[in-house]
Amino acid sequence: MISFESLHHFVPEKKQQLYRKIYKGLKSGGAFLLGDYIACCDEEEELLQNVCRSKRERDGVPEGIFVHFDTPLTLEHELELLTNAGFDGAEMLECINGATMILLRKK
Repeated sequence: MISFESLHHFVPEKKQQLYRKIYKGLKSGGAFLLGDYIACCDEEEELLQNVCRSKRERDGVPEGIFVHFDTPLTLEHELELLTNAGFDGAEMLECINGATMILLRKK
């Protein structure tokens, strides 16, 4: 399964749900290739999440409704969500200006 530059728009809770579904949908030995933007640091991650919240409030968009705004997580937080979904190993293949490719496998 492949996801390319798509999931950085979702809040961590939604990502967690998606990663669990992806993990459950893979056969044993299956692979998930995640290509997405990664925040450089906790401060960038927090700033972008706050801006997204402000945009949501300004436009009166209720929680649960998708807002198209980039809210990438740090690599540490992204890997934490993937681990919590069941993936137990991640191989970072490439990172170019924050665009990161991560290979995960289901045992």
